Amino acid sequence: MYKEIVKDTLAQFEETRDCDQKLYAFTLTKFKFDVKKATAFELIKKVRAKKLPSLDTVTRLRRMIQMDNPSLRGNEYEARHGNKIQKALTDLGYVNT
Repeated sequence: MYKEIVKDTLAQFEETRDCDQKLYAFTLTKFKFDVKKATAFELIKKVRAKKLPSLDTVTRLRRMIQMDNPSLRGNEYEARHGNKIQKALTDLGYVNT
C-alpha cells in the first residue's frame, strides 16, 4: 500500500526525488495529514498507531523504487552513487579505460 503511494508521489512531484523530507511531507498529504497545521505529537501518535508510514519506511521505499525505476531518480542520484561505485571499483583494483 505505502509503496504505490510513494511511487506515485515520486512520479508526480520531481522535487521529491532528491529530498526525503519533501517526499515524506508530500506522502503524508496523500493520507490527508496536514503537515502545516498538525503537531509533531499528532504525527508520532499516528505513526505509532500504523495510520501513517514512518520517515524510515518512506526512505526505504524510495530507495527500492528508484533502484527498479531509473526514471524516478533525482538529479543528485548519479552524484551520490557514481562516486561510491567508482571508489569501490578502484578499491577492488579495477581501472577505468
